[in-house]
Amino acid sequence: IKRFYDDFEQELPPADRYYYSKEMRPLIGKKAAVIGAGPCGLQVALELAIEGFTITIYERKPVPMGYVGLTIPRFRLADDVWHREVSAVMETGRVEVQYNTTVGKDVTLDDLRKNNDVVVIAAGATRPIKLGIPGEDAENVAEGEPWLEAVKLGREHLPCKRVVIVGGGSTSTDCARTGLRLGAEAVITYRRTRAEMPASPLEVEDALEEGVVIEYLVSPLEIVKEGNRGTGLRCVRNKLGPRDKSGRRSPVPIPGSEFVIEGDLFMTSLGRVGDMDWLGADFKKNRSGLLAVNENNETSVANVYACGDSVSVSTIIACIADAKKTAYAIFKKFGIDPILKDLYATGGYVPNVDGTIPSESQRRKVKTPAPGHFVEEHPWRGLPYDKPFTNHLWKTPMQMQDPETRARNWDESEYGFTTEQVLQEGRRCLSCDSEMCIACGICVDACPDAVIFLRSEPAPDKEDIVHASLYSIDMNLCCYCGLCTEACPTKSLTMTGDYEFSVYNKGNNLLTMDRLKIGLDRKPAQAGYVSTDYTDASNPNLPRASKRPTVR
Repeated sequence: IKRFYDDFEQELPPADRYYYSKEMRPLIGKKAAVIGAGPCGLQVALELAIEGFTITIYERKPVPMGYVGLTIPRFRLADDVWHREVSAVMETGRVEVQYNTTVGKDVTLDDLRKNNDVVVIAAGATRPIKLGIPGEDAENVAEGEPWLEAVKLGREHLPCKRVVIVGGGSTSTDCARTGLRLGAEAVITYRRTRAEMPASPLEVEDALEEGVVIEYLVSPLEIVKEGNRGTGLRCVRNKLGPRDKSGRRSPVPIPGSEFVIEGDLFMTSLGRVGDMDWLGADFKKNRSGLLAVNENNETSVANVYACGDSVSVSTIIACIADAKKTAYAIFKKFGIDPILKDLYATGGYVPNVDGTIPSESQRRKVKTPAPGHFVEEHPWRGLPYDKPFTNHLWKTPMQMQDPETRARNWDESEYGFTTEQVLQEGRRCLSCDSEMCIACGICVDACPDAVIFLRSEPAPDKEDIVHASLYSIDMNLCCYCGLCTEACPTKSLTMTGDYEFSVYNKGNNLLTMDRLKIGLDRKPAQAGYVSTDYTDASNPNLPRASKRPTVR
């Protein structure tokens, strides 16, 4: 759905699009140096630029966005998408990037500290994890991310007939699918089962559809060599044993099950770690060798901050969040009151730069997509208080190129949603902040004593899919374990520590669909405040308010 709005915005006239430059505060005469032009470095630079800093980013690669730009294949993320994001930051006029510049070689960290008010290290995780098996030094053994980078920059394709990849993460599927597009067969080996693979299930499914072969419960033992080249990967089959520290069952080798997978390109894809060896001894590091920081992401060196993979290797969005945290810590240190931006204003307008609400005449309306023009086949599915409680939930599949076609080109494989599809998909929302029952039935599944009864009716067209029509809660059997309240996604089912629901409302514990549409007025929680307005005088079937209702 987010992609749909981004795609929609690109079809608007340029004047109607959103620009970071419209958020800029006046320059305050402060400068910052950021090491690394990945998503983390660009995000912290943007946050600082908005508040009046001028920023220089030092990037050792020839392109920005780190591994997002260098290793995520074009068929998963089109280059023009991340190019557009980088351009939006550059258009602020306050951010400069010096490419092919290595800190410690082309420029010293001491110079950066001397010439800037603050330095932020957002260097990323760039050191691939080794297999640690014999034969790994063969000339046709590559590391996943550097190989994807070489392919994307057109430097090296390493043509082959079969590529064998060790690992079960997203990089493994990216390498395998890239190998297919280069004309090779692709085999992934993973030491556990498909259920434990860290790669996204959708990415695994896409790879299998395109023809990637995945060998599960297989661990590598050795790369068989002839001269300086590998000819095969000797493996052993596993069975799953007890759970390890990660919570997953450990792979246990099966004696006598060794076998060889032949290939002419072998690839390691076991993840990455940070490389902070270029920093001096005055920078404290944690056990993993990454930078140790305080609660404000400041390092042991004054006015030098660190964020993202330089502190803890994680996901792209986690790095962006860490960058925002770092920027706000810098604002606090310099006594800056930052703008709390609302990029997607709920009131149909864009706030003023100081966060105030513009007058009616000053509001620049935010464009939103026109509603779809289609007839809903099953109108009852869209009713907000009559949603299904099965796992199916009528997920709207995103249209893709067919597997045979997409495995032969580099075009983005997913097409995105149409207006009709995004409306249909939006109806699956559980409204998690609504504090209103949506008849999902999760509390029924969570209750260990079968206290909560749900009567359901089949959908008119599908007998195996049902929707809720009535709830009944037998408080005489309730053991007050609270599991139902913890499981409730909308937090509409809550109770206090003294469980007074059983005292005051035992006679009114039948929740019909009409009662679910009660339209409760949620007032802000205040000290000593207990809401008692649970009645509607116009509806005699609703329960009367009790003195202290505690289950909602």
